[in-house]
Amino acid sequence: MSNGFKLSNFLNFQRTYDYPIIVESLDSSILNLDITSFLSFYHFSRFKKGKYFLKRLLKRIINKKLDKKMIWKHDFWSQIKVEKREITIKYQKENVNKIIENFLNSDQSSRRMKNIVYYKSLIEDNIDLGYPLYINGDCLNTLATDSSNPYDILMIDGARRFWANILNNNKKMYIWLITLKESDL
Repeated sequence: MSNGFKLSNFLNFQRTYDYPIIVESLDSSILNLDITSFLSFYHFSRFKKGKYFLKRLLKRIINKKLDKKMIWKHDFWSQIKVEKREITIKYQKENVNKIIENFLNSDQSSRRMKNIVYYKSLIEDNIDLGYPLYINGDCLNTLATDSSNPYDILMIDGARRFWANILNNNKKMYIWLITLKESDL
């Protein structure tokens, strides 16, 4: 069930195709955690974890991607929760992974592309790399007024893991989703 949420704007490849070549749908919540519990184990990179790094990434999204100014609210941590969600991925065109690989080779640095290919091989060997982290528009709107469509879901962390799953033609994967506690997602 999609709920009208848009997970990743960049998967439509609108420059080349008139329709999305990958359609993602957000399935039901599997697990709910408070933000403190979640941040005790989630690593943004090898050594970075915690509220400071999440706040820094949120500021980057709001200031650079959404071109708004973040207004930090100290009660933000008490207003949010983190859900483990499953997403279903439908590939709309044959040879999608080759199309995506060509796109990534032209769009990503060679270092990032090497990481994506390496993660792809780890996923093929059934090694758990963790799940990408997303946030919904409602949460972002609490930090910057009308910065995002409340139904959009934006990636905060984990793009390389995400692309590696796509290149493996996985039809299901899990994500972490930050939502407001009173959200009805």
